[in-house]
Amino acid sequence: MPPPTLQTTPDLLVLAPEPLTRESFAPFGTAIIPPLPRNTTTPPTPLSTHPTQNLVPRPALANQGSALKYSPISPVTNQYPGQCPSGKASEARMTMFSCFPRSLRLVSDRAAGGGGKVAEKGVFDVRILERHPFTTQTFIPLDLSSRFRTSTSTSTSTSTCTGTGTGTGTGTSISTATRIAREKEENTERGEEEEEEEEEEEAHYLVVVAPTLKGQTALAASDSGAKVSIRDPPDLGRARAFLACGGQAVTYAAGTWHAPMVVLGRRRVDFVVVQFVNGVDGEDCQEVRFGEGLVVDCGVEGARSGSRSGAKL
Repeated sequence: MPPPTLQTTPDLLVLAPEPLTRESFAPFGTAIIPPLPRNTTTPPTPLSTHPTQNLVPRPALANQGSALKYSPISPVTNQYPGQCPSGKASEARMTMFSCFPRSLRLVSDRAAGGGGKVAEKGVFDVRILERHPFTTQTFIPLDLSSRFRTSTSTSTSTSTCTGTGTGTGTGTSISTATRIAREKEENTERGEEEEEEEEEEEAHYLVVVAPTLKGQTALAASDSGAKVSIRDPPDLGRARAFLACGGQAVTYAAGTWHAPMVVLGRRRVDFVVVQFVNGVDGEDCQEVRFGEGLVVDCGVEGARSGSRSGAKL
């Protein structure tokens, strides 16, 4: 059954993606980011020299001194017992989601072009949010480097998602997504298939979340027109978007409203997903739809005369 549609939505809200860091994502859950730089190949000696990082537990030596164990790195919460209305028992569930790249909508932005030129940028329209009221949900990407590699006709640039949780590389990867969206549109116009690049670009993904209006209700309507009350609805006016790379995982806190996974670029991303479930609709997952108003700005990929311009924001 399609989810209900909220009857009131905010005026146009354009979200600029933020780098995913532990601190910035903390109100919504946990950003799971390797505490050590990629080029660290031996444990710190002595262990007391390991740098202290906010929201990261102190490590312990493990595996005969060949590993560092950080525990707990993220909560795994089960609030079904005593809270879910059905009283049905839950169980831990590990699932795989194979998420394919999303299409971006190209829009024109004269202000960003400069010199009277019209720049194009890709945007993602958020139309649905979901939440899992009684469980955390962790998305762990597989088979991805934690480096963004972007190739263009004139240069090759590489930026790194660092182990410190600073999440650098946002501008590079977002503009790449816009370029891919433009290429897809141009290939469609010419009736051509996409060409494989010599060097495969690293995938990355958007994490879109919204705070919960706890204790409040919002009016929604089903496809049949029936009125539905949404308890603890999302606060769309305070939604945020984060950009994550392959070396980062996320845990949504129980009850956190979030968009279904948004993969950017050309590559499919396979996620291992860990949560609790009891098989009852409305207890495992709650969804709401809404009309226009929430857009993620995926950046300007340079002005280019003669290119097709889409709608204006």
